[in-house]
Amino acid sequence: MLGLVDNKLVGVAAIRDNQHCYHLFVAPEYHKKGIAGLLWQYLKAEAVATGTVSFTVNSSIYAVPVYEKFGFNETQGLQMVNDIRFVSMALMP
Repeated sequence: MLGLVDNKLVGVAAIRDNQHCYHLFVAPEYHKKGIAGLLWQYLKAEAVATGTVSFTVNSSIYAVPVYEKFGFNETQGLQMVNDIRFVSMALMP
Protein backbone atom coordinates (compact mmCIF):
# COMPACT_ATOMS: atom_id res chain seq x y z
CA MET A 1 0.00 0.00 0.00
CA LEU A 2 1.33 3.41 -0.93
CA GLY A 3 0.52 6.69 0.79
CA LEU A 4 0.36 9.61 -1.62
CA VAL A 5 -0.15 13.31 -0.98
CA ASP A 6 -0.61 15.40 -4.13
CA ASN A 7 0.84 12.47 -6.14
CA LYS A 8 3.95 12.47 -3.95
CA LEU A 9 4.94 9.21 -2.26
CA VAL A 10 4.97 9.91 1.49
CA GLY A 11 4.38 6.47 2.99
CA VAL A 12 4.39 2.75 2.36
CA ALA A 13 2.90 -0.17 4.26
CA ALA A 14 2.78 -3.93 3.75
CA ILE A 15 1.38 -6.93 5.55
CA ARG A 16 2.54 -10.55 5.28
CA ASP A 17 0.32 -13.60 5.66
CA ASN A 18 -2.61 -11.25 6.34
CA GLN A 19 -1.41 -10.80 9.93
CA HIS A 20 2.16 -9.49 10.21
CA CYS A 21 2.79 -5.81 9.49
CA TYR A 22 6.32 -5.85 8.17
CA HIS A 23 6.57 -2.40 6.60
CA LEU A 24 5.00 0.86 7.72
CA PHE A 25 7.05 3.91 6.89
CA VAL A 26 6.13 7.58 6.53
CA ALA A 27 8.48 10.32 5.35
CA PRO A 28 9.66 12.37 8.35
CA GLU A 29 8.10 15.61 7.11
CA TYR A 30 4.71 13.84 7.12
CA HIS A 31 4.95 12.38 10.63
CA LYS A 32 2.08 13.18 13.03
CA LYS A 33 -0.34 13.93 10.20
CA GLY A 34 -2.35 10.71 10.45
CA ILE A 35 -0.82 9.04 7.42
CA ALA A 36 0.53 6.00 9.31
CA GLY A 37 -2.90 5.52 10.87
CA LEU A 38 -4.63 5.65 7.49
CA LEU A 39 -2.18 3.15 6.00
CA TRP A 40 -2.59 0.82 8.98
CA GLN A 41 -6.39 1.05 8.93
CA TYR A 42 -6.43 0.13 5.25
CA LEU A 43 -4.15 -2.88 5.75
CA LYS A 44 -6.09 -3.99 8.80
CA ALA A 45 -9.48 -3.68 7.08
CA GLU A 46 -8.28 -5.72 4.10
CA ALA A 47 -6.99 -8.47 6.40
CA VAL A 48 -10.07 -8.47 8.63
CA ALA A 49 -12.24 -8.86 5.52
CA THR A 50 -10.51 -12.22 4.95
CA GLY A 51 -11.08 -13.36 8.54
CA THR A 52 -7.88 -12.25 10.25
CA VAL A 53 -8.44 -11.35 13.90
CA SER A 54 -4.96 -10.78 15.33
CA PHE A 55 -1.85 -9.01 14.10
CA THR A 56 1.85 -8.85 14.90
CA VAL A 57 4.66 -6.40 14.22
CA ASN A 58 8.35 -6.14 15.01
CA SER A 59 8.48 -2.46 15.81
CA SER A 60 11.48 -0.21 15.84
CA ILE A 61 12.04 1.37 19.23
CA TYR A 62 11.04 4.71 17.72
CA ALA A 63 7.67 3.40 16.45
CA VAL A 64 6.48 1.61 19.63
CA PRO A 65 4.25 4.57 20.69
CA VAL A 66 2.64 4.62 17.24
CA TYR A 67 1.77 0.93 17.38
CA GLU A 68 0.52 1.31 20.95
CA LYS A 69 -1.81 4.02 19.67
CA PHE A 70 -3.11 1.47 17.13
CA GLY A 71 -3.82 -0.93 20.02
CA PHE A 72 -0.73 -3.14 19.88
CA ASN A 73 0.92 -4.38 23.08
CA GLU A 74 4.46 -5.61 23.65
CA THR A 75 4.73 -9.38 23.66
CA GLN A 76 8.46 -9.55 24.34
CA GLY A 77 10.96 -6.94 25.43
CA LEU A 78 13.64 -5.42 23.29
CA GLN A 79 15.24 -8.01 21.01
CA MET A 80 18.16 -8.04 18.63
CA VAL A 81 18.50 -10.30 15.61
CA ASN A 82 21.30 -9.82 13.07
CA ASP A 83 22.18 -6.52 14.76
CA ILE A 84 18.64 -5.18 14.26
CA ARG A 85 16.82 -4.07 17.42
CA PHE A 86 13.06 -4.36 17.62
CA VAL A 87 10.14 -4.87 19.97
CA SER A 88 7.69 -7.70 19.18
CA MET A 89 4.11 -6.53 19.51
CA ALA A 90 0.65 -8.00 18.94
CA LEU A 91 -2.87 -6.74 18.43
CA MET A 92 -5.42 -9.24 19.70
CA PRO A 93 -9.22 -9.12 19.43
